[in-house]
Amino acid sequence: MKRWLIWYSLTCLCMASTSLGFAPSSPLQSLAIRSRARRQPLCEMKILTNQYLPQDITLSVNGKPMTVREIFKERTGIIFAVPGAFTPTCTDKHLPGFLDTTNLKKIMQKVDFVGCLAVNDPFVLKAWARQTGAIDKIVFISDGNGELTRAIGMEKDCTGGFMGIRSDRYAMFVAKGGRVQWLGEGEDAFAEEVVAALQRLWMVFTHASRFNSEYHEEGVPE
Repeated sequence: MKRWLIWYSLTCLCMASTSLGFAPSSPLQSLAIRSRARRQPLCEMKILTNQYLPQDITLSVNGKPMTVREIFKERTGIIFAVPGAFTPTCTDKHLPGFLDTTNLKKIMQKVDFVGCLAVNDPFVLKAWARQTGAIDKIVFISDGNGELTRAIGMEKDCTGGFMGIRSDRYAMFVAKGGRVQWLGEGEDAFAEEVVAALQRLWMVFTHASRFNSEYHEEGVPE
């Protein structure tokens, strides 16, 4: 009698949990749950200052495949990311700010290159660079598959505008080795804010005893 009651209670509990969605009711549902789990973003947290960019992700840099490790092995850079090439704000305000002669000169006094990153294919970015006169001034970085963008938690859902998943608007100063030294998002990603941020950083760097070891001799993480 006791065994029958235990069996009956466990059966009722399993049926109730299944109907409430606490457990898969079939092997197919179980497989679907595991499949959805595998499709989660690579990174649920946004990258922070003093963290390293993922080193082995491959991007298209002016049409040439390069890993993040290769991009920042011997160079420092400002990376500004846009939701999309040819979109109004990116074309009329964000990119032109970095093409401004005064802003570009001030930035290039501090870093080795300025790069524009977007979740667009390399051909679209090349056409955008030509139209805006940015060739030979800005390095265009295609994260066409959105791999880096997802890995650092900067993806943006633009499906409402028929654009799919794109990148948030941000800018970052990346030291040799790929360490993020400064990060600005939204309005802080425009050229004027980047110039001001670099000026503040350089005041700190100039007065820090560890400036040479952390900036000029920054190593690649293991």
